[in-house]
Amino acid sequence: MNNKIIIILSVLTAFLVTGCKETHNRAIDLAYHLTATAPDSALSVLNGVDQAKLGKAEMARYALVYTIAQDKSGQDVDNDSLLRTAYTYYNNREQDSLYSKCEYYMGKYYMLNDSTEQANDCLQKAADVAEKQGDKYTQCLALEKLSKVLGNSNPRAAVLVARKADRIYSGLPNATNINKAYFRLQVTDALLLADSLDLTEEECVAAIKLTKLTGDSICISDAYQDMASILSQKKDYKGSLWCSRQSCELSNNNDVSKLWFIRQIV
Repeated sequence: MNNKIIIILSVLTAFLVTGCKETHNRAIDLAYHLTATAPDSALSVLNGVDQAKLGKAEMARYALVYTIAQDKSGQDVDNDSLLRTAYTYYNNREQDSLYSKCEYYMGKYYMLNDSTEQANDCLQKAADVAEKQGDKYTQCLALEKLSKVLGNSNPRAAVLVARKADRIYSGLPNATNINKAYFRLQVTDALLLADSLDLTEEECVAAIKLTKLTGDSICISDAYQDMASILSQKKDYKGSLWCSRQSCELSNNNDVSKLWFIRQIV
């Protein structure tokens, strides 16, 4: 983190000898670079930018990068005040390198606000263009969210989309175990909605193995909660209760939905 602070200070110092427009452009460049590893620092950099001095294109980029930084910081993209600015600009610019990311975040926003048709449209565009641009990471994210959107209306299509996201992500050279686990868990969730219980259980067993490689208690907890749901539907209530208790013990945030599930079984 100290190295990141030094980098930020160095770049900001360099801004003092540049023109105002270039200063803002470079600040957005720096923030975009930081979104992947230090999103809170990215937000700090962006909060120092005078939005009133940005042109239309740079304001759109600022709005999108700010949205990405918020998302990476763990904040749900449930307010489109900034994102809408980016979407208005990028929506008709399919050749722009940020187009697919903008469509993804707009799709995620619609998904969080139960606007299924709009979410489906944006996420499909994001996945298609990201594939053309060779941006497999954004493609996987869009497909994973698209699978969630399709779950209730077209569960079999949701399974195919989830499997595609899982397959592509697993082949990425920088794929992490925790993301691999969550992509596999989406396959499990999609299969459960498609009423393929035996296959769902098989996939969930594989997902649990992946989660244990992460060492992340919340990820493991989520996987056991999925297994509890599967076993409950298979009427294996003893196994479901055990998995649900495991899930609650591993969860450090007293997840109300997980506690409620135990009460339903008991």
